[in-house]
Amino acid sequence: MIPSSCFASAKDDRLGSIASAPPKRIRPLAPRLSPWDRIQHGERLAFNQSDCNWFAFEASAAEDGRRFAGILALHRTGNRLAGIEAGFGDGILGRLLPVRPTYDARPLFLAVLYELGTGRSTPQQIERPLDGKLDPETFSFSSTDGDWQWLQGHAEDWRPSLPDGLRRFFADDTPAFAVRVKQRDIELELFLRPAKDPVTYGTDGSAALRGRGVTINYVQRPRLELIGTVRAGRGASPILVHGDATQDRHWMTATKLGVRWMWLMARFDDGRECMAYEIRTATGGRKAPADSGDALAGGAWLIEREGTVRACNNWSLVPSKHVTTSRGLVPSCFCLTLPDDGIAFTIEHEQRTFVPTRALGELIEAGIWESPARLVDARGVTGGRFWADVMGPFGSV
Repeated sequence: MIPSSCFASAKDDRLGSIASAPPKRIRPLAPRLSPWDRIQHGERLAFNQSDCNWFAFEASAAEDGRRFAGILALHRTGNRLAGIEAGFGDGILGRLLPVRPTYDARPLFLAVLYELGTGRSTPQQIERPLDGKLDPETFSFSSTDGDWQWLQGHAEDWRPSLPDGLRRFFADDTPAFAVRVKQRDIELELFLRPAKDPVTYGTDGSAALRGRGVTINYVQRPRLELIGTVRAGRGASPILVHGDATQDRHWMTATKLGVRWMWLMARFDDGRECMAYEIRTATGGRKAPADSGDALAGGAWLIEREGTVRACNNWSLVPSKHVTTSRGLVPSCFCLTLPDDGIAFTIEHEQRTFVPTRALGELIEAGIWESPARLVDARGVTGGRFWADVMGPFGSV
C-alpha cells in the first residue's frame, strides 16, 4: 500500500479534478514469467546483465500549462565495479595481488526532470545507489530514509488507504504505480496507471529482441496516464501536473562490446504508438555518424488503438543531423519511414542532454544522449509525444 504519510501530494484534493475516468481493465505482466521475473526468483545476475524498470514521462501544469518531462528509472545490475582498493595485506596473496576491486550491488535510482520551453538546456538530474528494501515480487523499492520510493501494486489493494482524489484515479483493478523522489533541488510525487496492456516485440510474442551478439528482453507499457506534483529548483513550490508516460521493463545480456544504438518512442495523438530502434557496431568510433558500422539488430512496430502490436516489415530509421560534443558525434534529428503504412516523420531532440549512468560500474563514465523530442515534419501523423535516445560506442566514453 502507498504510505500516504510519505506522499504529501496524495492528500491534495485537487488530484481528483485532473484525473480522467479510469481506463478499461488492464492486464498485469503475470502469470507468464518474464526474464527478469525468473532472475528475481532466484537466478543470479551476471556482470553483463541489467534489470531495469524505466518511465519516460511528459506532463503539463494544471494551472499555467508549463511543460515538464522526465525519466525515472530503477536498475538492478548485480555487482558493479565500484573502485580499486589496496591489496590483500602483507602475505603471499598481498604480494601477488597488490590491489583488489570492490563492488556495489545496491539498486540504482535515476531521476531526471526537464522544464520544456524555457530555454534551459540542463535538466535537474540525479542518480544514486541506495540502501533500502527491494521487493523482487513487485519490483517495489523504498530507500532507508524514505526519500526515494518506487511502488508497484494493484489498484484494488491500494484503494482502501487512498484519499478520495487518488481513489478515483485508481478506481479499477489495474496495475498501479507511485514514484517519489525528494531531494534538495528536485521533488517528484507521481501516480501512474496504464491505459493499455503491456506489449512485446519479439518473434511470436516473445519478449526477446535478438540480434548478432545482443539480446534484449523487453516488455513495454506503451501508454500510461499520470497525475502528481513536481518541484523544480530549491525553494520552489510543488506544481500540480497531469500527462502520460511510457514504461520499459528490460533485462539485457550483451555478448558483443562496442556497440551504438538509436531508439525512439512515439505516442501519437490518434491513440496509436510506435517503437523503433537500431543497434550497430562501433566502426569509426565516437567521431563516426550514428548510422555507420554494421547493423546488429533493429525493428519498428506500430501499436494500434486497441493495443494490437504489428511489426513493420519495411522501415528505415536514419539520423539526419549530428552535433559535435565532447563525446563525439551525436545525432540530434531522426527520420523514421514506414512506407507500407504511409507514415514518415522527422523528430529532433527538444533538449538534448547527456544522462550519465553508473549501471556499467562506478569507474566507467557511461550514459546516453536523450530527451523528449519535437515533431519537425510528418506524413500520416498529426501529432503526439516523442522520445529519443542514442548511445555512442562504449557509452560515449
